[in-house]
Amino acid sequence: MKRRFDVTTPRPKHDGSGVWWMKLGSAVENDKGQITVFLEALPLISAETGKAQLNLFEPRDQYGAQPDPPTQTKGKNKPKTKKEGEEESADEIPF
Repeated sequence: MKRRFDVTTPRPKHDGSGVWWMKLGSAVENDKGQITVFLEALPLISAETGKAQLNLFEPRDQYGAQPDPPTQTKGKNKPKTKKEGEEESADEIPF
């Protein structure tokens, strides 16, 4: 199975308290161990070093956490089924 990565670059925080990691794209590793990078944006060159830095991290969700594996629910949050002869209420949202 191919490994996937987020491609990021460090950017200084506006208040000077450190760095945050801006996502620039993604990368995949093939069966031979080679990594292909797909950039959606280009990194800026650091004023201090004169170099652009890219880092690869395991993919994270949009809120910065590793995605949780799906869990089984035991009867909770099941969609209601319409019984035979029952009319659908106009005030219910279908999604």
